[in-house]
Amino acid sequence: MYPDLISSCAMCGCPPGQECFRTICKSSQTNNPPSTPQPFLVSTLGTNTTKEDLICSAQVSDADGDVMNATTYWYNNSSLFAVSQYNSLVNGDFSTAVIKSGNLSVGQRWQCKVIVTDGKANSSWGESNNLAIRSPPGVNSPPNTPQPSLVSYDGSNTVESDLLCYDTIADLDNDRMNATVQWFKNGLLNSTVVKNNNYPNMYNFNVSLAKGNLTIGDIWQCSIRLFDGKNYSGIGYSSNLTIVAPPSPAPSQSPTGGGGGGGGGGGGWTPPVTNVTIVPQPNVSCVNSLEVTVPDTIFVPQGVTKDISVIVKNTGTCPLDSVSALLSLPPGWQPIIIHLRAGLMSTK
Repeated sequence: MYPDLISSCAMCGCPPGQECFRTICKSSQTNNPPSTPQPFLVSTLGTNTTKEDLICSAQVSDADGDVMNATTYWYNNSSLFAVSQYNSLVNGDFSTAVIKSGNLSVGQRWQCKVIVTDGKANSSWGESNNLAIRSPPGVNSPPNTPQPSLVSYDGSNTVESDLLCYDTIADLDNDRMNATVQWFKNGLLNSTVVKNNNYPNMYNFNVSLAKGNLTIGDIWQCSIRLFDGKNYSGIGYSSNLTIVAPPSPAPSQSPTGGGGGGGGGGGGWTPPVTNVTIVPQPNVSCVNSLEVTVPDTIFVPQGVTKDISVIVKNTGTCPLDSVSALLSLPPGWQPIIIHLRAGLMSTK
């Protein structure tokens, strides 16, 4: 039944199988849910600064012409911040929700999600774009507070492997950055490393700690703080990592072949270029012939994803976007698929 169904259909004089809806005869039918909204998130001036309000708007529609209610959910850095509802909307209306500028801080990432109901069924969720908050013009934004990860190069957390502290560092103003890394052992500051290398925005930054500093039972932590020449970021701390003893040697067995050095030099690995396999995509008829040049040594801690730059020269007839290369890794490591698109590229 429609929400505004008049109790007595005599006003319409509807024939059997039809209902009176706002004095208009409509066919009785299964209710259709409202269409999925497509919310769009903007700031009032379009510059996404702390001086502007945020506006989330979505147009609503329902195939049955039902009256609708829309609910907007606001998320700040992926955490639910606020909920607002707008009622009695009809086809073509906009649900518009606002977050005032006083709730904004530099570096926040905002998103809104909208769901619409006609009282009988709900639409699917509609999700907006993400929006990062900046400083007003003429005011420098500090670098984003890092969120470093701490791992051992081979993933074992033993005294036989160096430690690696890493993060992708970022600055909303696209400023270059220097980094200060501090190492903590059992809760106490152990050492400080300053890297004044003017790193670009979105740089994959990492610093290692030699295994000679490690003792079984140590609890290590690292922190990273950035400086863009004007402002410091907050200090980001990694989780703790406890150093353990190496595993006991396995009983001796007959060799099964291969070997080849077992991962090479604390995570360093020289890619076997001869093991690059070219795999065409389905329904592509061409000659697979590519020359793939990779760096001499790639440092990839076990269990960690890292960008690898390769240079691709197409010497066959396959388009670059129709093939991929598979690099073989040492035993126990995850294979890396390189999708070849053009010239110099990076892949994960």
